[in-house]
Amino acid sequence: MTRTRPHVTVLHRWRDTHALYADYVDHGTHRVTYISTELGRASIPGDAEAVLTVGLTDDLPAVRAALTALIERYGPPEALLALNEGDSTRRPWSARSSGSPGRPRRSSPSSATSS
Repeated sequence: MTRTRPHVTVLHRWRDTHALYADYVDHGTHRVTYISTELGRASIPGDAEAVLTVGLTDDLPAVRAALTALIERYGPPEALLALNEGDSTRRPWSARSSGSPGRPRRSSPSSATSS
């Protein structure tokens, strides 16, 4: 029985060698898809499964549309990666909104409510 390689999606805003995702996820054992800016495309590994381009990674409707297109083609990703802190915390990009399993966020002491 052949198992499909797991799908991983990366939100990629970097150029040059600022974020070498091939160092973090094996592109041979995973179907790694990217949502990137035009500027960032040059630094995406050649063995990426797919690359969709958005004008800005801060354009949340565009990122959501790209993620939806990738989900329709490859299914929900098992992981969503973004090395930029701002990108990794955006709601439309979150695991919960994409249908992907994700780690629950820990509540901070300041966000805890008292009874």
